[in-house]
Amino acid sequence: MRPVSKSARNPNYPQPSTFTFAGSTASLVRKVFKLSSVVNVPVSDCLQCWLRHVIGDKSLRGTKAEQSQAVKAIRNKVAASYKCGSVPLMDELGAFCSFCETSLPGLLEVEHCVPKSQYPTFALSWNNFLLACSPCNIAKGSDPCRSCVQGWFGGQINTEQDWYDEIRLRHYVWADIGGLSYRSLPLQMEFCDPVANTWAALPMNQAAHLDNFIVSTKTSKREVKARIHDLADPNLQNYKEGNVRVTIICPGNQSRCDQMVDLCKLNDDGSVNSTFDRRLSNRTKAWFRCLKAMKSYQVSGSSSASWDLVLQNAVSEGFYSVWLTILNWHDQHLARRFVTGTNNPNCFPGTDAANLP
Repeated sequence: MRPVSKSARNPNYPQPSTFTFAGSTASLVRKVFKLSSVVNVPVSDCLQCWLRHVIGDKSLRGTKAEQSQAVKAIRNKVAASYKCGSVPLMDELGAFCSFCETSLPGLLEVEHCVPKSQYPTFALSWNNFLLACSPCNIAKGSDPCRSCVQGWFGGQINTEQDWYDEIRLRHYVWADIGGLSYRSLPLQMEFCDPVANTWAALPMNQAAHLDNFIVSTKTSKREVKARIHDLADPNLQNYKEGNVRVTIICPGNQSRCDQMVDLCKLNDDGSVNSTFDRRLSNRTKAWFRCLKAMKSYQVSGSSSASWDLVLQNAVSEGFYSVWLTILNWHDQHLARRFVTGTNNPNCFPGTDAANLP
């Protein structure tokens, strides 16, 4: 996961100060939340009204259907506002998913790290935003729920800020906090034994061999079949062929890492009956594209033009951690050159490079 550095606030994100309700929803909002006026209602008051509904405030008026409609009116106002954060987010972080690192040439979704449906107080907070692809956004859903966080806390939670801090500061590995997401969530290639049908990690000197290549892919089965150099052959003339995948691992006892992988299902590859979620297979294919680009760079005599092509391929593919992992194993100087060369508005803007090679 690429660590990113996001501004404390962005002047191009026009967070509203008030909401005005009109038509039939106006009377419902006034009734359910006992508002004296529905014109220029402070946003903070609207978010508190939404929170009251979330926590089951018994003082709310009206039927359950009326309450749901009143909350929906607030949610619609909020949605129209937070979606305006997508452009400044992309300007700061680039068009990449902040979770799985997929390149996002089309649809960009503003992801609430602390989910708005459970913690509406932070529904419009810039500090709560990251960019997500649709599969990561849907996989994360409205987790973590309030009952889960209450269980982590182990005591009384007094303020909504306590809920936020528990999720953002003490659980999960976030791309924009701490700068350690790349090191905390390393990658490994796994090979499937065709007889036993079991997966085993490959050592990097085998997984990152520049002569490895993809034989075939099957979207219907989410299979990536490749030929991998057999290290048992001292002359490296033989291959073993089979299905491979590149997974995110959580070395040691790092529950925050496991929790992030589980939160967004980062090692899942979706339903074989749909093309919607192909994150795992796309990450695997990006690994081999990096190997191919690196081999071309090597064959070219390490020319500046071929290095520029490596960077362009990386930006086109996404999966920053894949490229950096392979480059760092082959040549730490190239890894540092990659980090420096891509940390600009045209490549991977906003990379927090403090803890990178």
